Amino acid sequence: EAMDADNHEAYDKAIQSQVAILRRGLEHNPLSELLLSEFGLLNLFLGNDEIAYDYLHEYLKIAPEGEKRDLIAKRVQEITEQLDNEKTLHEAFDEMQLGNEEQALRLIEGFIVNNPKSWSGWFIKGWAHRRLGSYDAAQKAFLTCLELGERNADIYNELSICSLELGNRDLAKEYLAIALDLDTDNVKLLGNLAFLSLQDEQFNEAHELLERAKLVDPADPAVKHLQQELARRTGTETEEDIIDG
Repeated sequence: EAMDADNHEAYDKAIQSQVAILRRGLEHNPLSELLLSEFGLLNLFLGNDEIAYDYLHEYLKIAPEGEKRDLIAKRVQEITEQLDNEKTLHEAFDEMQLGNEEQALRLIEGFIVNNPKSWSGWFIKGWAHRRLGSYDAAQKAFLTCLELGERNADIYNELSICSLELGNRDLAKEYLAIALDLDTDNVKLLGNLAFLSLQDEQFNEAHELLERAKLVDPADPAVKHLQQELARRTGTETEEDIIDG
């Protein structure tokens, strides 16, 4: 009734009460098949997969044969596979953070086999390939992220890097512009696009981008360097030049 009335506060209180009652019951009777299954299923409903697994696994140890046990055993198997997949994804990400791209790639290939529609897996695959210098394979992986419906600044930034390395400078700038539309105050993206504009002698565009970046982070060293380079290329003075003078 609380959900029908869109009364989220009442619904939350009801759930909290149910959790508290089941938890107290398990404190008094930790081997209750009913309480173990109900508490496990409730946590599954709430998205607490690891907690759900623990209690449902305990239920399966003592539950008698029957339809209920079979259904819960199936759910436990599904949870196990999901948790294993999440663990693999996190391990692949950690390997990337450690600079172990080839190991990350091995892990993520296995993940993608089981989760072909997970954009996160394809992103890590593209990231690993890009860091290994396989820009065509990386680009294909990042485009798959887009095909799966995900649009974020990191994907477009990576696509920009791939396009630049593959010789498509204009497309690289287009991808960066899209990334900036999605994350307007990202200093790294502003600096990257300003750098390309500066190389292309589009000095007004570079100036505008660097001014935007400076408003976000006045102390960013890359932005300061690019401003100095812009000043050198255009024969103008930066604020630092004026202060130093």
